[in-house]
Amino acid sequence: MNPATEGTLPTPLARARWQLTAGLAVSLLLAAASAALLFQQADPLDRIAYPVLILMLGVFWVVLLRTLVTGHRRQTRLLQTMLAQAALLQETRRLASIGDWTWELDTDRVLWSEELYAIYDRSPPADGLDIQTVATWIHPDDRERLASYFAEVLGGGDSRETEYRIVRPDGEVRNLYARGEWVDRTAGRRVMRGIQQDITELASTRDRLRETQEEYAFLFEHNPLPMWVFERDSLRFLAVNASMLDTYGYSREELLAGTMLDIRPPQDALAVRKAALLESSQRPQGQVWTHLRKDGSRLRAAIH
Repeated sequence: MNPATEGTLPTPLARARWQLTAGLAVSLLLAAASAALLFQQADPLDRIAYPVLILMLGVFWVVLLRTLVTGHRRQTRLLQTMLAQAALLQETRRLASIGDWTWELDTDRVLWSEELYAIYDRSPPADGLDIQTVATWIHPDDRERLASYFAEVLGGGDSRETEYRIVRPDGEVRNLYARGEWVDRTAGRRVMRGIQQDITELASTRDRLRETQEEYAFLFEHNPLPMWVFERDSLRFLAVNASMLDTYGYSREELLAGTMLDIRPPQDALAVRKAALLESSQRPQGQVWTHLRKDGSRLRAAIH
């Protein structure tokens, strides 16, 4: 941890404080010695004024010393706070797996933060990092898309976001989120800057969620029993499966344009509304209701 975060002064600041204090003390002693010498050579009237002048001079130097020391202490506390915040920010970036980069386009030099090298599990090259080297660390299937991303930004875009994969030296594939923007577009000194974040766990969770949703949608659509999803307040159908279309004789478009009341007898409307507003745990499971098909025929159905 940085020493300043533990309540101690960095060595240069501590040395500067003592140099300032010693300098003021020496200046005060020299001024007093000069006044004493003048006092010995002065006439009787001036000898009365010199002690007053020496006292005033002493008070002035004490006030000046106190002001300088107080100001120095304030600057020290401010620096300590800034160093502590910088250390906290660096730790936050490490925990969040966020690193920053700078690309000097006209020299092709790339600058990475320590966190970014850690994300890629790479060491800084001895001869510096360039964009061609970085490209070899990108997953082969994502290189073309990433090149298109940079082409869009270089073509005049202010900032862009993208996701891509990298391959670490041990073969592990990681998912990254990246954002880049222009810092300077001046010809001859063009600079871009941005951040990258390791989102491998997020991407994995997102993929599992998508797979789960796809599995649920498949089971819902191909269930042999009629199934539907509706909005509790309006009773409007949100989704229906193929078995419901076959059983009730409606098309999917007709049902999605209607409500639960379209498949219930008019006299059951109030009971249907009340049941729909109940929480799932309070609804009567397995209760048998009368339903209406499109052709007006009725059927009895147990609702779960």
